[in-house]
Amino acid sequence: MSEEHEEDFLSVDTPIPGQNYVCLSFVSPEKMIKDKNKFYMVSFLNSLLKNQEVLSRYENFTYKIVDELYEGFLMNNKDDMNKSFDETVDFKTSMRTVKIRGTYDTLREAKYRAKSLQKKDKSFDVFVGQVGYWLPWDPSSLEVQDQEYTNTELNTLMKKYKENKEQHDEVFEKQKEERIKMARENSSRPVVSEDDQKDIDKIRDIANIKDGIVEDKSLNSIMGGNFSDPWMARKESSTVKDDTTVTEEASVKDDTTDTTVTEEASVKDDTTVTEEASVKDDTTVSEN
Repeated sequence: MSEEHEEDFLSVDTPIPGQNYVCLSFVSPEKMIKDKNKFYMVSFLNSLLKNQEVLSRYENFTYKIVDELYEGFLMNNKDDMNKSFDETVDFKTSMRTVKIRGTYDTLREAKYRAKSLQKKDKSFDVFVGQVGYWLPWDPSSLEVQDQEYTNTELNTLMKKYKENKEQHDEVFEKQKEERIKMARENSSRPVVSEDDQKDIDKIRDIANIKDGIVEDKSLNSIMGGNFSDPWMARKESSTVKDDTTVTEEASVKDDTTDTTVTEEASVKDDTTVTEEASVKDDTTVSEN
């Protein structure tokens, strides 16, 4: 039964002509780095114990709370703490560094160069590695001899690194899409000021009144008592005009009627007087 093939996560870069091997030297002051981290923690704890506001805010200091407080403390005080630590250790290096000491076409050339540098500079080890390949950081001389073990460990570490990075990228892209969606929704909504909204509400109420939707609201109450609707004004003007015309016609008609009645009464009176006078005259003549 064939063994299951393990996927290789240690991707190799495209070869560069004439640069296949490299000579490297490392500086890894692990003890100084540990001491520096302890110095950071001591400074953080001293600051925390003096901050009564923070102490009273939390009943229990969980890992997440302490981590957030510590990261915030480093962000605000790291430069000052680095200066203090360097002065305390007499400016001994506390940073990991690497030095590229040359690239070569063949392994033979690289090994020859490494031996030559080792003779001149005995303070640092010189390692030979392949250009474009993942290499362990500052390996010990004993581990370099077990190349198969080193590559297996590196492959496992790189696999986990890529898995974590892909998961992080996926979460980041999802959050970015949600933020873009929210931004687009917010930008598509019209921004209406308070005064504009009041005017819009007034216009809507006016339309509802004219359409018969609202019966108990008058336009004056909606507009604060200072509203004059042109449509209603024209209608009221027309009504007043019609009423005036009718009144005037009725008045003229009444005047005409009165005049007619007066004239008829006058004619009647004149006729009566004439008739009476005629009768009287006839009677007088007859007696004579």
